[in-house]
Amino acid sequence: GQWRSEALQFAECNAASSHGDCSQSQRAFKKSCGTIVTAVVAASSGDRDTVNEYMEVVCDESELKGWKQERCKHFVKFVTDTMTADNWANREQLDVSGMCVRFWANMSASEAFRVRKEREEQAKQLQAERAEAAQQAKQLAAKAAAEKAVREEALRKATAEAEAAAEKRRKQAEEQERQVEEQRKKAETARAAEEAKQAAKARAATKKGAAKQPKKAVATKRSSVTKQAAAEKRVVPAKKAAAAKKKAAAPARPAATIGAARVAKAPATVKAAATSTKTQKTVAVQNHEHSTQTMTHAAEMESAEEEEDEVDQKLREAEQEEEETRRSITQAQSEATTFTKGSVAPH
Repeated sequence: GQWRSEALQFAECNAASSHGDCSQSQRAFKKSCGTIVTAVVAASSGDRDTVNEYMEVVCDESELKGWKQERCKHFVKFVTDTMTADNWANREQLDVSGMCVRFWANMSASEAFRVRKEREEQAKQLQAERAEAAQQAKQLAAKAAAEKAVREEALRKATAEAEAAAEKRRKQAEEQERQVEEQRKKAETARAAEEAKQAAKARAATKKGAAKQPKKAVATKRSSVTKQAAAEKRVVPAKKAAAAKKKAAAPARPAATIGAARVAKAPATVKAAATSTKTQKTVAVQNHEHSTQTMTHAAEMESAEEEEDEVDQKLREAEQEEEETRRSITQAQSEATTFTKGSVAPH
């Protein structure tokens, strides 16, 4: 382990761009290598086979596994290759220093190659790890982007559904408002029509009553005047006949008496004339009252006609408003149909 550490230090020192004195590790190895080789050769009395057997036992120890065992056997080969069949020459003339230098050179080169291989492997491993990390990062980014797209799509869908629901509620509210307004207008139209109908009935009843009342009053008055005139015609002849009969039955009287009688008859004539004048005044008063009632009735009929005209005007206005409402509904339906066709048209 120490030799390998020294060889590694030597290789790293030589590999550095600005290395200093790298021979310290080499001198330490050379010293320990010479001591071991000299001791092994002396213990085996310079016999090459004995050195080989002894070193094989050492290399097979359980502590030496893997590269350590391989390095140990490699060292044994260098030693036995340096020894000859002459035991004495091996003990006295063996070039231990040269063998250690050659082994050092081989071992340091092998260690440098191993270090380079390890570093290359480490670099490849690092590159693979980086590539794997980049791939994982890419996958994570793609996954995050996909999840973000899913979230955005869900948000867009939820927003669209919320907007559609809000639009639906708005349209329902508008439709309810339109229906309420339509019902209100229908109720107003029906109420106006009913009022007009009742007003027409009232006008018709007023006209009918007004038409009957003057005719009835005139007929009544005519009947009264006719009866009174007939009564007067019956009374005057009777009075004249009675006066003539009385005159014929009475004896002749002197002129003074006749004059007195004439004077006495004068109040009766005056009374009859007064009665006739009173009758004429009564008829005149009745005619005046009839004229007044006729004028009042005419004023009432004129007022009723004005009310009828006002009701007719209200009916016409109600009909115009109803016609405008129908036109507005027709226009709204046309616009809704146009909007619906535009919405479902392919883009």
